[in-house]
Amino acid sequence: MPIVYEASSDKDCVRYKHFSLVVFYLSNARRHAKLALENHDDSILQSDSISAIVFSAMCIEAFVNESAENVLNKEQLNDFSFMKNEFKRRGKGSSLSKKVKLIFDIAFNVSPANELTESIDDLVDLRNNLVHYKLTDTAMKYIYPPLEHTETGDDQKFTCIDFMQEPKRIIVPFVEKVTGQAAMKCYETADSVLELWNSKVEESTTNEA
Repeated sequence: MPIVYEASSDKDCVRYKHFSLVVFYLSNARRHAKLALENHDDSILQSDSISAIVFSAMCIEAFVNESAENVLNKEQLNDFSFMKNEFKRRGKGSSLSKKVKLIFDIAFNVSPANELTESIDDLVDLRNNLVHYKLTDTAMKYIYPPLEHTETGDDQKFTCIDFMQEPKRIIVPFVEKVTGQAAMKCYETADSVLELWNSKVEESTTNEA
């Protein structure tokens, strides 16, 4: 990481000593994912699954922001959150996956595979639903046909709602998606981002040698 030193003649100077949390987040994501996988029960929402998902997202966020400090100049760094918007034209995706694409593009002129960025988007969706709980997004949903209206003969009509009818389909609740397998996939996604970065660094170093 670069040495950051803010100097001024009219106020105190500050030297920043960086502490990386990427490995810490990744290690905890792995530990909780393994526990979630071992202890998974379809009927119980495991706290280890939640921890693994959140730590995995935090790992990628920390990695992207730390990497940006290395590869972007000051002006670019100030605009980092906005620069990712250039990837909108390349398809939909979360803010985090766009940042990942951007940092790889700037550092190595490559783009991560769609499978990896889609996994990042899935991870972000899980994390967001856990952090920003919304009933309509997380509840089990029973899907029924449209309501039927019955004419009464005097230009009136009534609507009957039949709660006894069988639903067309059932959408499982969000908690059923927070499985041990999902937790492990989230960890593997974070690990894959770091592994890809390290492989590109190694390739670049070899080519320069």
